[in-house]
Amino acid sequence: MMKFSFYIRFSIISLILIAVVSCQEVLDILPANSSEEIISATINDQVFEVEGGKSILDSEFVIAEMVEDQDHFLLTVYGVQVADTKEVTAMGFKLGGKSLAELEIGKEYTSWQLLKNSEVNFEGVMGAVEKRTSPNSDDHIYKASSNHTGEISFIIHELDIENKSISGVFNYKAKDKDKGTVLEVNNGKFEKIEWVDL
Repeated sequence: MMKFSFYIRFSIISLILIAVVSCQEVLDILPANSSEEIISATINDQVFEVEGGKSILDSEFVIAEMVEDQDHFLLTVYGVQVADTKEVTAMGFKLGGKSLAELEIGKEYTSWQLLKNSEVNFEGVMGAVEKRTSPNSDDHIYKASSNHTGEISFIIHELDIENKSISGVFNYKAKDKDKGTVLEVNNGKFEKIEWVDL
């Protein structure tokens, strides 16, 4: 009887410990954010700022993805914020061209056009802002791009191809061609954005 009572107590204490540990916040277990990545701007005079180094489970995160082959590259960078209302705002840019090695520090990029002899690959830069009703929805409140206004200024301040990192500044006017919504994106900056190759 005493042996049986010991096992019952041991089992109950073990279950309590498992319940306490499993309910601990995941953030308490994971290491602190050490990334220096940031993308920020004002969108129609509203501050938009996202820090990198976070997972897609957080309410804000940065995504930077590179597609590269022998005759072109496409870098897509955007910050994402999920509001308490569950509305999702994404703001960023696409940077494309023939070769990363051809990008110039300090040069102002102002256009987005098809590469010569290509029907699908672009060179230059395009800014975009998108707002959805929720993270899992395809319903857009707006989906605006500088491609529909032709107004963008984009300057690279730092580019480290070996370590896959880029920094710079931008301003653009984005328009949702279906809904007519126009967004002014000013004082944009991106710092130490580290991309992943797809």
